[in-house]
Amino acid sequence: MGIFKNLKTLLFDSYVTVKNGNDDKVMQELYTKRMNTCTNCPLLLPTGNCSNCGCFVREKAKYVDESCPVNKW
Repeated sequence: MGIFKNLKTLLFDSYVTVKNGNDDKVMQELYTKRMNTCTNCPLLLPTGNCSNCGCFVREKAKYVDESCPVNKW
């Protein structure tokens, strides 16, 4: 994915999160577990984006209403 597509994905995901009022964050322990899962996933790109959905993993993993596109969390 190009940098502009990644930026578009980040902006869109941020907009949807704010628009829907879904800004509740997970506890640190769950965030760490999600990040460990993603760090060991072959779909994680060197940029920190998921190659499946294009999200910025370290941001997406923070929110209660978010989930992994391949159901790993």
